[in-house]
Amino acid sequence: MKTSSYDGPATVLVQGGEITVHVELTGEAPVQGVASWQGEIWAEEPDEDFGTLRHAHTAQLRFPEGGTGEFRLTRVVAGAGRVRARITGKGPIPF
Repeated sequence: MKTSSYDGPATVLVQGGEITVHVELTGEAPVQGVASWQGEIWAEEPDEDFGTLRHAHTAQLRFPEGGTGEFRLTRVVAGAGRVRARITGKGPIPF
């Protein structure tokens, strides 16, 4: 099984808008079966509450190198002056 991780900038694409975020993601690609990836995102703007993202079924995450991946929001946690969101990716690991 191959494990990947990414800690850095990305952009959330949701309902025609963009949110600049920082992400901490991990992914696992088994020799056989389906890859999975998940992690946390938080916005570069401290007052972003991910309201649009909360109402969307899925969104895209775009990485600086051009890769993209579809994800869904699984949980939003407010605290320490920032809102963090837990996400679960769908499809191949994009980072």
